[in-house]
Amino acid sequence: MFQPFAANVSHDVINFLSFRDVHGFGYDSRTYDFKVVSHVSFRAPRLFPWKGYVPLGDTSLEPEPLWEIYSLRSNSWRKLDVVMPTTNMNGLTMRVYLNGLCHWGCIIDHFDSERELNLVSFDLSNDVFFTTPIPMDID
Repeated sequence: MFQPFAANVSHDVINFLSFRDVHGFGYDSRTYDFKVVSHVSFRAPRLFPWKGYVPLGDTSLEPEPLWEIYSLRSNSWRKLDVVMPTTNMNGLTMRVYLNGLCHWGCIIDHFDSERELNLVSFDLSNDVFFTTPIPMDID
């Protein structure tokens, strides 16, 4: 979801662009509820001095990405207190729901070793996730 905003220096407020990437949708049989798991990230907008805006210059001011879960039953979003890998398969999107768990593929880059392919699984009933490494040499 793309929501454009521009910063206006005269108000000393910077509104960042937000991007919502849905990673899972499924049914929680424990609470009889449908849920959506989403990753939200923020980016500084392009600012144009000739239009009365000034360049931000410092991207460290961008808010940290976060995870949210939507409940159809309560019709509300709730922030999840997790640090979970996102789908980053270079255009290949693998997202599956099965028996209360949302699954997606993720490549994790380690600073001291090779890239690692993982299956990330998120339990809609307990708001917990786990990763399962998958050998990179498997087609």
